[in-house]
Amino acid sequence: SKIDHDVQQEWIAYSSTSRESNSGPYLFRSTGSIKTFDTSQVRVIISTGSLVQQIIVYNKNHSENLVCKFRLYTPQSMTSKIIEQEMNVSPEPGDEVVNRFKTPIRSDRRIFTDNGLEMLQRNYDSHFPKPEHNYYPTVTTSYIHDDQAQFTVLVRHPLGTASLASGELEMMVHRNLPHDDNRGLAQGSSDGSFAVIQNWLLYDQPSKSNARRRKLSLLLNNPINAMYGYIKGSAQDWMQEYFTQYQPIAAFPKHVHLLSLMSRDSSSDDVIMRFFNTREYKTDPVPIHIGEMFLNHEITRIKQMSLSINEDMPDVLSTRTTWKSSKPLSFSNIKVKKITQVSQNTDEEGVFLSKEVAEHSISAETRKLLSLEDDLKLFAEPLQIKAFLLHFGPSKQNISLHTKLNNYETKSISETSYNVEEKKQETSIRWTNSHTWTNKEPMSYIELYIATFITICLIAGLMFMVFMKRRKKADNSRWDVENPKVVKHM
Repeated sequence: SKIDHDVQQEWIAYSSTSRESNSGPYLFRSTGSIKTFDTSQVRVIISTGSLVQQIIVYNKNHSENLVCKFRLYTPQSMTSKIIEQEMNVSPEPGDEVVNRFKTPIRSDRRIFTDNGLEMLQRNYDSHFPKPEHNYYPTVTTSYIHDDQAQFTVLVRHPLGTASLASGELEMMVHRNLPHDDNRGLAQGSSDGSFAVIQNWLLYDQPSKSNARRRKLSLLLNNPINAMYGYIKGSAQDWMQEYFTQYQPIAAFPKHVHLLSLMSRDSSSDDVIMRFFNTREYKTDPVPIHIGEMFLNHEITRIKQMSLSINEDMPDVLSTRTTWKSSKPLSFSNIKVKKITQVSQNTDEEGVFLSKEVAEHSISAETRKLLSLEDDLKLFAEPLQIKAFLLHFGPSKQNISLHTKLNNYETKSISETSYNVEEKKQETSIRWTNSHTWTNKEPMSYIELYIATFITICLIAGLMFMVFMKRRKKADNSRWDVENPKVVKHM
């Protein structure tokens, strides 16, 4: 059903300078006074087009301090039904600028923010009504909701978020604090530069908003970058000589996000792959067919690793410890033992999720290293991150994936070397006077030090020889004091 609500957006600034206490690099302590921006001289510029509509709002008298842009994209795009907000903010000294939204949602001053992985509910603490006591960090997403509607704000930069009144959501976007907060830095954080903040605003039913917010957040924080470069000759010649399109992955599950696909190091042919299941609670595991994922390369070996890729999963599971705390926790009743069954939905160290997610976990007994006989089929639990080491065989199109620039030879990500051309052309750099620099390995540090030492010794020897020659010449041409003529010594 269609939702028709009025949403107000306003700019305020907390004053943080007082005799008793003030905000600083580490602390946010407001004095209670709120500074509002003058809206009597607001100017609005509206531009429309076939792809995007834009509204620019700025103050005629203070256009250099605050400019706000709102964009609405075409309904055919993935970003339809969202509003993009871009802010250029430069606060005055002592101000902490806040972007505040007012909605008719009955949220009861309850706000939801994420920690980078999960959404956490934050309740207003009425025992400490000051703003600084009710601010919480937002990494990518925050929202307020009731039974009918949900207002979601997706951010590109971590911001402080609060809901100080029912239906309100505010975010601190910039701070300019000239005073220290007595926490060790011994100076303020004076920053009057422009901060460009970009948010996506989504107002919809709670079920529809929750189904889209995580995917939209990944799209906002992983934008497509357009790369430009200069080419010699015509575009047709360039396209015939070089590959202009590379698509290594054929298909990927809908709710799985590829976190990384990179070479392990310069001396290894292994490839690191990490993926993240973006589905949340009470959903089935997502199957991932890695064998059908890569178009031009065949996987010959795969091994599950820890997130840091420094341990195999059997070693991680065998050395994990658990703490017994049936009695009041003290140093006398702490027991440590190795566990044989895991009740979490993650295989990694230091990652702890909520109880709802952990109930859908798979025990350690069902986890194993994958082999080619398993059809390279993986399962990812809700909100689970997994890491693997892949080893590829020869390329199906005989295309090199790894190039070593030191010796100008190309190698595939396999144990056998494959070249794009059948005959490898020897490269060399021509120097003047018919000298040639060949494609040899660069000198090591020891060889460089020896060469430098020999050069210094030669220069010192030449300088000593010149000095001795001049001294001998001076000794052979002294003047006689009584008879001013040159006395030559035999």
